[in-house]
Amino acid sequence: MTRGQAYMRRFAAHTLVPALLLALAAPAAADLYRWRDPETGTIKISNIPPRWYGKGGGPRVEVIASGVPADRAAGAAPGSGLANVPLPAPRIVTPPPDATKEQWVQAVLEGAQLREQLSGWADQFARGVTDQCRERRVPQGSCDTLRSIARTAFGAERLYGHFVSAFSQEVTIDDLRAAAEADQLPLVRRSNVVADARRRAWTGVPAGGAPVTPARRTLAEEFERAVGGTEIMMSVVAGAMVAIAFNAPDESRTRFAEQYQAMRSELEPRMRARFVDYVLFVFEPLTDDELKALAEIQRRPGMSRVSRAVGLGLGAMTEASLAEFIAGAKPVVQALR
Repeated sequence: MTRGQAYMRRFAAHTLVPALLLALAAPAAADLYRWRDPETGTIKISNIPPRWYGKGGGPRVEVIASGVPADRAAGAAPGSGLANVPLPAPRIVTPPPDATKEQWVQAVLEGAQLREQLSGWADQFARGVTDQCRERRVPQGSCDTLRSIARTAFGAERLYGHFVSAFSQEVTIDDLRAAAEADQLPLVRRSNVVADARRRAWTGVPAGGAPVTPARRTLAEEFERAVGGTEIMMSVVAGAMVAIAFNAPDESRTRFAEQYQAMRSELEPRMRARFVDYVLFVFEPLTDDELKALAEIQRRPGMSRVSRAVGLGLGAMTEASLAEFIAGAKPVVQALR
């Protein structure tokens, strides 16, 4: 194995996959930033603040706490229920009756704020490139080139395009309509407020709170199965491994397949436990009946197919973007041999 090949494989294994998994397992803070672009005059909304935020020298930036009454939702007593949580507007704007499938896809994904969730991935990956460059003492010029390739391959719009292409093939308008109908339910709308508020406090480690009973943990495990949380996260790993394998010599691909199977058997139980801990923390204010009802909503046929399509979309997105990054970085890596 050449030094360049070893670098690329270590880089992909130790930087990309953990970053993507953390983004999935512990979603970014739900706060949004709103400002007027000084160049175009248009209003921008993102979960990543503009470069001048906190430093001055740019237009005023408004911070929007998702759900608005976040302090009330986050402060709810464990198991107190959603009765006192204000009812927010649905997130999905239902398209007109004659809407095309493309319009339905856009409506559902905009309601899920997918673009905002993806907007930080390029910066996150670029930071990983910087860390690897520093650790391996890569020349600054080469590191700048690698960061530029990463920002292109993992740009938010490119990620979004890859995701939509795969996601759209796996869902029907009826599936998307089922997601919009679920979004209208008061239970879902109120639970979103609670989840947005509490996810900002999630650190990846279960925090103190009400003791978790075996029955409550069972409900959280049922929710994980209904959502398919572990399968969705593993799809990212699979997409990354496929991209790496197909950019490796032919004789190495069998070994990559074996490594993926070993990685899957090791990661799956850890991811499942992490997802369950996340559910226990984020939905702690819900009653057992409310958490059970949320799981039942996720089990509806249309919702199940949408969840499966999300996993496939994330896998395809990861594979395409990582493959693009590896292809662009090869000349740089070869020069570092």
